[in-house]
Amino acid sequence: MIYPTVEQVIGFNAKHLGGQPAVRDVGLVQSAVARPQTVAFGFEAYTTLEEKAAALLHSIICNHPFVDGNKRTAWAAMEIMLVANGHVAAVTDDQAFDLVIHIATSCSEIEVKEIAAALQVIPRPTR
Repeated sequence: MIYPTVEQVIGFNAKHLGGQPAVRDVGLVQSAVARPQTVAFGFEAYTTLEEKAAALLHSIICNHPFVDGNKRTAWAAMEIMLVANGHVAAVTDDQAFDLVIHIATSCSEIEVKEIAAALQVIPRPTR
């Protein structure tokens, strides 16, 4: 499994903000990047690629590690993680927008499994 690094996620934020990252708390970036890899009592907390991607997306959106661009950075990091692992989210731009807003407005209520299902992850089409 390939995961984005803290440096990559900060780079995504810089790209979406026009060059300079707006890190509010690097510890929260580290936490978000580590969350998909969580192991408790010898078992992975998130067992599928979909759940791991959803956990990353949720953590960046809800923990607000950046001053600005949290939702855009979260989506970019999640997409790169999926692509690096040979998959994509098969959602339209409108569906992606709606999902990100839903996560942002229901951080404490929404479950990772619900996000994972909404991502509609499929193998990356070959060209």
